[in-house]
Amino acid sequence: MVYRKFVKRLLDLLLAIPMLIILLIPLIIVGIIIKLTSEGPVLFIQERYGRNSKPFALYKFRSMTNKAPVKANSEFEDITSYVTPFGMFIRKQRA
Repeated sequence: MVYRKFVKRLLDLLLAIPMLIILLIPLIIVGIIIKLTSEGPVLFIQERYGRNSKPFALYKFRSMTNKAPVKANSEFEDITSYVTPFGMFIRKQRA
């Protein structure tokens, strides 16, 4: 019980804070590129469900135009007409 409450939290913070510092500059650069290459917000906010079906907001870099309909990628006939040029690069890199 002590491990879950205190030790795990401490280890999580000891790893998360340095990673945030290291990744902050690349994240800012990607955000600037998205803002310069397309209209709309930099981030896409999606509601997901976590532990005990509790909803939470998931923030992602936007890879589609802000005029794209809200539906699953598999439901698009031609998704390339809605994906931004830099969004195509983002999608290829996340695998």
